[in-house]
Amino acid sequence: MGGAAAMMLTVPERGLSLAVLCNSTDKAVRDAVLDRLMTGLVPGSRPADYLVGFDAPAEPLTLPAGEWAGTVDTPQGAVPLRLRVLTRDRVEVELPSVGARAVAPATASARWALRVQVPLQLPTRDAELAGPLLGLELRAGGTAVGGAAVGGAAGSAELVGVARCYGPGDATGYLGGFLTLPCRLGAA
Repeated sequence: MGGAAAMMLTVPERGLSLAVLCNSTDKAVRDAVLDRLMTGLVPGSRPADYLVGFDAPAEPLTLPAGEWAGTVDTPQGAVPLRLRVLTRDRVEVELPSVGARAVAPATASARWALRVQVPLQLPTRDAELAGPLLGLELRAGGTAVGGAAVGGAAGSAELVGVARCYGPGDATGYLGGFLTLPCRLGAA
């Protein structure tokens, strides 16, 4: 069988990066190898811990109308980002450095206070390779990327989580480039 299936995974809190490359279009082989590596290198890990899923049940957005501003931290430096909660189910995301903004439906989940996908491209070389979509998953309080503690609740002055860059139809990283970056926003 020809083709290829590949995935790269980073576990920053452990200083670990894995790349699995398979000479087959059968992604089940790639997934089995990745699961085996993670089980051995990160004891107690489960696929739900390290595979991104926009398939968690959506819950209503509970963040109040308001505005947050901060950055997405990239290897090429911080990229400014603004977030406005417009209504109970719509937000506006802006990348001020490139003058781009988009309004989209937003939800929450048991894990995230805000989840949204917008057609915005982060202005970095790695994000251009990953894809033209930007997904945000942010917590209001709890633990941030890398294990840093963050205080607050649903009305928090700080939102912390991840910004993910990917291509159309691929919010999981299974089909192509997928970039996960820390994101921290404070009340504006």
